[in-house]
Amino acid sequence: MPAGKPQGVVVRPGSVDEVVELVKLANQTRTPLVPMGGKATLSGVPSGQPGRGIIVDMKRMDKIIEIDKVNMAVTCQAGITMGELAGKVNELGYDVHTAGTPHYSDTVGGHISGEPGAGLVVMVFL
Repeated sequence: MPAGKPQGVVVRPGSVDEVVELVKLANQTRTPLVPMGGKATLSGVPSGQPGRGIIVDMKRMDKIIEIDKVNMAVTCQAGITMGELAGKVNELGYDVHTAGTPHYSDTVGGHISGEPGAGLVVMVFL
């Protein structure tokens, strides 16, 4: 984002329903949404439309929905940090490999969106 040209507003949804309503509003008003996770990106964020865009801070959506031990899969919200996720799966004897990133601030949503490591880089090891 260019220096001195902030987005119009920051919102912090706490539920899927709030995100749905936000997307509907943004669509109706043709306002760009710029998602934000742990702010640890190395490549910056999309600029949206400075002064008019909506930054969607996902940090409140930080819950683990399910840990499926049989399929070694986790269902969680985008705002949980890799450190929090690692702590929970470590309790079950698993590990989350985050490709050397700062797991205390990186979020699952950030990893899925492509930063860091250019895509889905989260792996679980026994």
